[in-house]
Amino acid sequence: MENVPRPDAVLNDWAPILPIIHEGLEKGAAQALNFFDQLEEGHRRPIDPHLAAYLTRFYARIKLREEGHNVENGENCGEYKLNYVPNCGLYLAYKQYKAKIFKSKNSEVPIPGNSISKQRYYEQMDFFPNLEGTNNYWNLILLWEVKPPYLLDSLSIACPQSGGRTKNSVIMHWHVLVPPAYLYGVEPSSPDGSAPTTQAQDIEDLEKVTLKKEIEVEIDNII
Repeated sequence: MENVPRPDAVLNDWAPILPIIHEGLEKGAAQALNFFDQLEEGHRRPIDPHLAAYLTRFYARIKLREEGHNVENGENCGEYKLNYVPNCGLYLAYKQYKAKIFKSKNSEVPIPGNSISKQRYYEQMDFFPNLEGTNNYWNLILLWEVKPPYLLDSLSIACPQSGGRTKNSVIMHWHVLVPPAYLYGVEPSSPDGSAPTTQAQDIEDLEKVTLKKEIEVEIDNII
C-alpha cells in the first residue's frame, strides 16, 4: 500500500476518541486492581497478569460501548464501530482506520506468531473483509502498558508493515507514544472550535518506541 499515513495525521484524525479509549483502559485497570484487592490476603499478590488484562479489556469495552454514540465538544464520536473478537479482545474501526488494542510490555509490539489473521493484519491486508465500510482501511495497533501495582501507564500507536513468527519479522512503519493532550482531550484553538493540528516536527520530537527488547507474548495479545 502506498501513501502511509503520518502519525501526526492519525493522531489528529483520532483526537475525538483517544480520550475515550484512554479512559476506558484507565478505569479497566483500576477495576482489575480493585478485584484483586478484594480477595483474601493470600490471593491478592502477585496479580495474575492474564486475568487482570482480561478484566481491563472487559471494562474498557463497557466504556467504549457506552460512549459509542456520544457527542462531546462538538465532535461526533459515534461513528466508530466496536466489533466482537474472542477473549474480550478490543477491535474498532474509525474513519479510514482499523485498530486492534493490545497490552504491551516494555513498549513491544506483539509478535503475530502462527496466527495467519494477525500476520495479514500486520501486512495491511483485510482482517475483516466482510465488515461494512472497512474497504481501504489502514490497520493500526494501539498498545497500553501498566505500572505497579496495576495502573495504566501509557498508550502508544503504531502502523504495522509486516509481522510473522519471529521478533525480527515485526516491522512498523512508525510507532509513537500518544501525547498527553490526546489522552485527556485536545483543547480547541481555532476559531471554528476544531482541534489544533499537530505538526510533523512535533511527532518527530516525540520519544520513538523501539523494538530492541525481547518480547514476552501473553494470552492477552492473542485474539
